[in-house]
Amino acid sequence: MQQKTTHQLGSLIIGAVFTAVGAVFGSIGIALFITFKKSLLTTSPYSTGSTLLLPLIFTGFGVVFLGIGLPFLIWRCVKKRRRKALLARGDFITATCVNVVPNSSVSINGRHPYVAECHFMDPATGVLHVYHSDDVMYCPRELIGQGVRVYIDPYNDASYYVALEESMGSVVFH
Repeated sequence: MQQKTTHQLGSLIIGAVFTAVGAVFGSIGIALFITFKKSLLTTSPYSTGSTLLLPLIFTGFGVVFLGIGLPFLIWRCVKKRRRKALLARGDFITATCVNVVPNSSVSINGRHPYVAECHFMDPATGVLHVYHSDDVMYCPRELIGQGVRVYIDPYNDASYYVALEESMGSVVFH
């Protein structure tokens, strides 16, 4: 079982919080529209429209927060579904782990997660394929030079999953 990195958990928390706040604000805005519907219909066209302002503000904030939170959740769901489909299909190659480097674009509590780079030379075409693993918080340097399973979609080169946990076994943090 793969350990979740902190930034994966962080994106889930950000997405859930922003989506929940957006849903609450949007619901309040819609409820205010329904509540003030009668007064909105009876106001003259020359009034200042102050009864419309409060529902618009709440609904606007709801849309903004939903617009921030939903992409985080959708991205996680799509990534999880793609990984499940690749594992269920079972098509894999064995690539050689050639390098393990810290991902300097992500910092979690002052530490950078690690990414394994794996190479596979296609014997039929002679093309070198380079695959990168997901971020992991432990340093899998002992995999350098060893074979690592890479689950692939034969119809889409960009869809793959480097299964470090199958080569490493379980990792327990203390």
